[in-house]
Amino acid sequence: MQSNGQKPIEFFQPEIIANQLLPVYQYYAKLADDYSGIPAFVQGNDDAKGAGQTASGMSMIMTHASRGIKDVVYHIDKGIIEPAVDKTYVYNMLYDEDESIKGEVNIQSKGALSLFNKEQAQIRRNEFLMSTNNPADMQIIGMKGRAALLREATKALDMPVDEVIPSEEEIEYNAEMQNAQMMNAQTLNPAGVPAESATVF
Repeated sequence: MQSNGQKPIEFFQPEIIANQLLPVYQYYAKLADDYSGIPAFVQGNDDAKGAGQTASGMSMIMTHASRGIKDVVYHIDKGIIEPAVDKTYVYNMLYDEDESIKGEVNIQSKGALSLFNKEQAQIRRNEFLMSTNNPADMQIIGMKGRAALLREATKALDMPVDEVIPSEEEIEYNAEMQNAQMMNAQTLNPAGVPAESATVF
């Protein structure tokens, strides 16, 4: 080797083209998000622009993004679970010896649909709670109406309603106590002078 001047080992170093390939990867990754209907931020990517910068906007985007998955689950309910349960029902009606279970039943799988409806109802309920949280609407619905709305919202969250929201009797009692305190304050200080600045002789 020394005589002919050849190198004992040759290394092949390919040219780095990562900078050119990265935009191609990003393009197809975005295309996959568009076709699948599942945006990247659903998986934890914080690159949410526009409406995704607000809590309500992010909630709307997340709800829209989950429609594809819900559609798949809905078709599983209708195409797999419902026929399987229906065939089991027909078999039991024909061959089971227990006559007490015989009867006419219409099998309908509503698992995914009911979850979707509950989620939509909870979103609309929260929006209604926020939109009515002002003095004008509170004068219309009152404390009882507000408590009824909060009870429904608490039920949807599987929380103990009786421990979180007071009963109507407790609300009425608290309202009467507040009115009595206001009446006593007006009676003792009819001039409207703040109690801490009033002079006692």
